[in-house]
Amino acid sequence: MTILHNRPRTASMTPGDGRMGTSTPTMSPILPLQAPVALMKMSPPISYSLLVVWSRTRTALTLLGIAVAIAAIVALTGLVDGFTDDLTAMARGSNVDLMALERDASDTGYSTIDERVGARLESMPGVEGVAGIGFAFASTPKTPLLFLMGYNPREFGIEHFRIVEGRPLETNRQIILGRQAAETLEVGVGDTLRLLESTFRVVGIYETGVSWEEGSAVVSLRDAQRLAGRPHQVSMYGIRLRDPEQSEAVRDELNATVDEVDVSLTAEFAENLPDMQASQGLLDNISFLAVLIGGLGMLNTMLMSVLERTREIGVLRALGWRRRQVVGMILQEALALGLAGGLLGLLLGTGLAWAITLAPAVGSMMAPQYSPVLMARVLAIALGMGIAGGLYPAWRATRMSPVEALRYE
Repeated sequence: MTILHNRPRTASMTPGDGRMGTSTPTMSPILPLQAPVALMKMSPPISYSLLVVWSRTRTALTLLGIAVAIAAIVALTGLVDGFTDDLTAMARGSNVDLMALERDASDTGYSTIDERVGARLESMPGVEGVAGIGFAFASTPKTPLLFLMGYNPREFGIEHFRIVEGRPLETNRQIILGRQAAETLEVGVGDTLRLLESTFRVVGIYETGVSWEEGSAVVSLRDAQRLAGRPHQVSMYGIRLRDPEQSEAVRDELNATVDEVDVSLTAEFAENLPDMQASQGLLDNISFLAVLIGGLGMLNTMLMSVLERTREIGVLRALGWRRRQVVGMILQEALALGLAGGLLGLLLGTGLAWAITLAPAVGSMMAPQYSPVLMARVLAIALGMGIAGGLYPAWRATRMSPVEALRYE
């Protein structure tokens, strides 16, 4: 469209008759624009601004970058939260009040507690009993990683495994399998299973409602200690109290008295595991990098958009737009781009987590959890990237002189 300027009427001599007259008004072009003036007078021109920004390939790449960053946060956080919830459900399902892990253990897999420490824990005031748990790992032709849990068949720790086929674990060289593990290994009650040069007879199939437990197997504590090469040592202890209402007091007493272990409430057990703390630190670092990379990409896109539209911004200022209106337009574009990237990232993240659960080695042990808090947090991160990436371009746009902007080529 063209903005036209009315020339004033001027007196002129009519050729041939010497009479004075007025010339017909003519229109002369002053400035070509790329959008209707009526649209530019809108405050703010959302439809126009989005069409301008989103028509560029650079913007599409920025949108993809934001989506990938958000997807990584969603997938990893969902998996970690799901595993944490499963561990908490396992601790609570064992009908114990406290959990004890080796103090200062760098990883749960490296936690080793001597059984003599367990005897000391059991003798402490307020403690009704303890149940040792041992961990081991094995591989089979059907699955490269099978998690083995060792329990004493006569202790209360094994009671939460609900047998749905066969019978409970009774002695050494027997094994009970979670439903998912049995399906993966394609074995049933009465079959034999060879693990780490040892042969076990499958005597039962169990369910617990905890995904990683149902993807694992249970052997006697002595067998787990032998397979792991840790005689008379356990990975952790479950502690049952005479009065569950005194859980916090007994926990504090045990931590102050027994130097070899770190005791936690069952509700806090998973969060206090060194593995979970390390995973949370990793997630925080990934989130920071995602915000940084996404913010820089947004900054580049919006800054280039402002530079390419310098003349248009100059026209808006010349038409009477105030600086805050220009800032609002730029930030609206950045927020819309961030929101779109966040929504796309949510879809990609849930899809990525689902694809990870299909892996034979870890799929049965993973059940992602997507809380409303997680969804709100990642959308807030996406919008934050939009604001962070749009602030400087918006400020730069307001510093333009309308005259200089109109001269910009």
